[in-house]
Amino acid sequence: MQLSLLRNAVEFENPEFLMAVPIALLLAGLGAAVFVLRLLLRPARTHGSSYPWIGPIKFWFFAIVVLVAVAAAAARPYWVYGGRAFKRGDVDLAIVIDGSASMWVKDLGPPRLAIAVREALNLYAEEILTPGDRTALFVFGTTAVRKAHLSSDAERFIEQLGRVAPPDTLSGDAFPWDSDIASAFEHVYQSMDNQDRFESGDDEWTPERRSDRLVLLFTDGDFLGSREQIARLDAALSEFQRRGLTVYPVGIGSRTGTNLDDVLQDYVRGIDYDESLEADLDAIRTRLDTDGLAMLEQRTGGRSLVIESPGVSAAPFLRNAVNAHRSISSRWSRPKTGRRSGSGCWRSRWWCSSSRCCSTDAADGQLPAFIGPSGMPAPRRTNRARLDMSSSPYPCAIRASSIVATRLATSAGAPASRAVASAIPRSLRWRRSRNPSG
Repeated sequence: MQLSLLRNAVEFENPEFLMAVPIALLLAGLGAAVFVLRLLLRPARTHGSSYPWIGPIKFWFFAIVVLVAVAAAAARPYWVYGGRAFKRGDVDLAIVIDGSASMWVKDLGPPRLAIAVREALNLYAEEILTPGDRTALFVFGTTAVRKAHLSSDAERFIEQLGRVAPPDTLSGDAFPWDSDIASAFEHVYQSMDNQDRFESGDDEWTPERRSDRLVLLFTDGDFLGSREQIARLDAALSEFQRRGLTVYPVGIGSRTGTNLDDVLQDYVRGIDYDESLEADLDAIRTRLDTDGLAMLEQRTGGRSLVIESPGVSAAPFLRNAVNAHRSISSRWSRPKTGRRSGSGCWRSRWWCSSSRCCSTDAADGQLPAFIGPSGMPAPRRTNRARLDMSSSPYPCAIRASSIVATRLATSAGAPASRAVASAIPRSLRWRRSRNPSG
């Protein structure tokens, strides 16, 4: 009982340093084995001989004790007491991107597809996702393709996301000339079902309704086709409702629209495409269609956002959508020395889902971290100036996102420096502006 209370009363600010403790225990076991072996094999005692009880191996045990002490000190243990802190759970996120030819047009300046990739990239660049979150990537046109399965590997997701772009040539490629969203949604829930069945190890596994999963759809809304596709879409949305999957559409494009054959300007006639394709695209216009987005929003209970300007960011919308599906758990936390809040309670640190104490605000500084006088959670904002590349949960992902954003912006004619700045979290840009010599 006392051990259980002690375990619940002690926390560590940097628990990753405790990884050295098992290594020290292994070394201690090896040293004990050597000590016992030396004790059994040493010669018999004679007159005038000296047999120290431990001998030179005492330095080995001393080094092990020092290693454990240093690891424990670096982990920064403290007693848990004071106000109750709150922690958000992890989410599973399926990102679905419309890769059809209508997403290649540049009615907003950069291609619609480049804006979609940029906003999906902001899930990590803006630190909307935490290390425990899992993401999957799907791209659809005439058919649907899964680019990345559901995983917490952020670098793999960003790598696959950076490859979402128009093809080098249009000859013999039927993928971009339709928007079969029904196939995309079928692929999403079937892929998740297969992965859940494999992870459960139960042959009789059946889907269940979950609240920690959502689907982000980036499209221009120009996807409602034949009656057969609409019927399949209706069936897929029914399966989404059965599993608790909510769709949050992000519409990209202008409502006035543009000619679809404008996408041929980036290709060479006779080499990258033939004249028959140009004739097929003649007089076809593409525009942002919000009717399809509203239908998805109504059927699944989500919300939608429309981007009609390249300067508009979907990050606040995406942050709210993701956080709406996070569970909230509470825990007792120690009071932090410093200034008291207006309610008379002490502010405490926020704990990320990786059990690592971060100085960043995982939900844009809006997560409750202490109890107010009325007993309700009160909001807290952290000092974002303390964030650097070493303290970020995704230092590698931030670097990779900068590279991807540079490629997207330079392909659209924008300065590379501006693209990198947009991919780096605001806290990093603020820190650099305050340190010109850095």
